[in-house]
Amino acid sequence: MASITQQHHSKPTSTFAQSVINMVGMLIGLGQLSTPYALENGGWASIFLLVGLGIMCAYTAHIIGKCLDEEPRSKTDNIPLVFAGVRLHLPIPWLRLSTTQLLTVIAVLVALPSLWLRNLSSISCLSFAGILMSMVIFVTILCTAAFGSVGLGKHIPVLRLDKIPTVSGLYMFSYAGHIVFPNIYTAMKDPSSFTKVSVTSFSMVALLYTALAFVGASLFGPSVNSQVTLSMPPGLLVTKVALWATVLTPVTKYALEFAPFAIQLEHHLPATMGPRARIIIRGSIGSAGLLIILALALSVPYFQYVLSLTGSLISVAISVIFPCAFYVKIRWGRLSRHVVVLNAAMIAVGFVLAVVGTASSAKLLVKSIQNGHVA
Repeated sequence: MASITQQHHSKPTSTFAQSVINMVGMLIGLGQLSTPYALENGGWASIFLLVGLGIMCAYTAHIIGKCLDEEPRSKTDNIPLVFAGVRLHLPIPWLRLSTTQLLTVIAVLVALPSLWLRNLSSISCLSFAGILMSMVIFVTILCTAAFGSVGLGKHIPVLRLDKIPTVSGLYMFSYAGHIVFPNIYTAMKDPSSFTKVSVTSFSMVALLYTALAFVGASLFGPSVNSQVTLSMPPGLLVTKVALWATVLTPVTKYALEFAPFAIQLEHHLPATMGPRARIIIRGSIGSAGLLIILALALSVPYFQYVLSLTGSLISVAISVIFPCAFYVKIRWGRLSRHVVVLNAAMIAVGFVLAVVGTASSAKLLVKSIQNGHVA
């Protein structure tokens, strides 16, 4: 019996639109909530940095497709802050969970069934839901400006050079998603249009980030929170809608993020194993992994900051450093000097961003631990 993995590769099912939806859904996440804070701290001129990093990551997405053309064998959340001040109670005396822990449990339980989906054309429905949640957040912020007690027109500084290192890390995090791009490529009916998918996706994401950054920074000014939804007036209905949309956004991404591991898992299963057994094993392992992450998030102090510390380095490496390095290695001798210099420069920039982001996350972790001890 042919393996499911072989079927997956011989019969790609994703159209151009589904591929764009998956890529946009992977890129747009909770990182968008920090763009107003980043713009207000870095100054309105830092928007050129936001767009520039988007162009850089779109280019690395493009060369990932080129690498896959050359080497087919290589085809292989901040919920606690968002719900500060919101109170929920469970009528279970022996189960003591804080509001943030309860919302984390709800989000994970909602996400578990999605891990049993097998192909990216099905997962694109979830990605589309994630895009809708992001648009809901943007619309609720616009509604706050239109109907709330807060008005647009707050002063945004031109440029704050001393804040650029931190701001660049926040912007870079918003574009991290390249680990799934090989799977999007292999699932496409027409892989030759992968570059068009990348350009379209990053253009849409950069446009949304830019609009949200200016609206949020102009709306709340210096008082804007690192997650803009926390700056919204607590009594408004749109604020509650924005908070729940913030919880549901990462839920729509779990299945897509799990896809690379799931495909590798299926590669190592016996070829004689039936489709139903493969689905059970894949879904069970994915569910177990997500539950382990849930247990860590509920029990390990400062778990989110530890993830941020390691994520600063890993996201830059996957999004910038590794694609450029592999591209130069695979096509060495066939690239012009200008292309080699360009990729070498991007690798250098990636290292700088990784060091700056890791240092910033480390300071945040240390500060949080110190504040915890003082409290």
